[in-house]
Amino acid sequence: MKAEEQTEQKEKEERNRPKEQAPWRTERTEKNDTSGGGAMPPRRICGCIMDVDGTILDSMGIWTDLGRRYLAEHGILAEDGLDRILFPKTTVQAAQYLIDHYGLKESNEEVCRHILSIIDTFYREEVTEKPGAAGFLRKMKEKGIPVILATSNEKELVYAAFRRLGLDDCICGIVTCSEFQTDKTKPVIYREAARILQRVIDRESSAEETHQVPEQSPSNEPKKRSQRIPSEFAVFEDTFFAVRSAKSAGFFTVGVEDAASRGDREKICELSDRFISDYRELLAEKQEPFDF
Repeated sequence: MKAEEQTEQKEKEERNRPKEQAPWRTERTEKNDTSGGGAMPPRRICGCIMDVDGTILDSMGIWTDLGRRYLAEHGILAEDGLDRILFPKTTVQAAQYLIDHYGLKESNEEVCRHILSIIDTFYREEVTEKPGAAGFLRKMKEKGIPVILATSNEKELVYAAFRRLGLDDCICGIVTCSEFQTDKTKPVIYREAARILQRVIDRESSAEETHQVPEQSPSNEPKKRSQRIPSEFAVFEDTFFAVRSAKSAGFFTVGVEDAASRGDREKICELSDRFISDYRELLAEKQEPFDF
């Protein structure tokens, strides 16, 4: 066969070849796979594991503003940079700093109790959701994709905030670091959340089967449950160490921009499978696995 005929034949075969689905992965995501070690996700996610503070709730500001709020209630003007001084401290350590530095008469226990009451009031009465977060959660509910919260915060405060915002019916549960005696530098909490999501998916599948006409099968063997793998669950986080932890366990990761993590923005963006500044980005796109 002449060279011209061979070329023409190859072009014809290429034109007739079935087109593949548009890949969900971007060039940035391809690069992330080599750095994060996560398994390649499927075409669709089957569940979401979402952090709360800085990811769904616009709440990180309260943790840097606690000292100023406490002092303001006592008629004391806070020094510049107090937030940077107190942020890395525990509540007890922060209380002691305020006592020593501002000459407060209260005991450490009293200051801690007052600080915790400020936090409690904030979550019950003030906190708001991040841009597009409410719409995203409601979309997940509409599509039957279960969402579980994985947080370092207290479960009662999170529930209180979600009830006030009308989002409590969009989640199937909350897991906290304290109940598993862990933190987010390790993927323990994400694995526990995934186990709960698996049970939710199995339960919903069983409920659907009871309302369907049984298929005729010679063997009458029961359907096997599909065991999900980590990459079928999307983990949403706003901090680098948490994204890295979830990624190391093979989860599909979505980095969420937050002012408190601005210093790590580039690293989070680089490591995450997806990075968003607003949840409406996911709702608007037609790219898998968030093609709704």
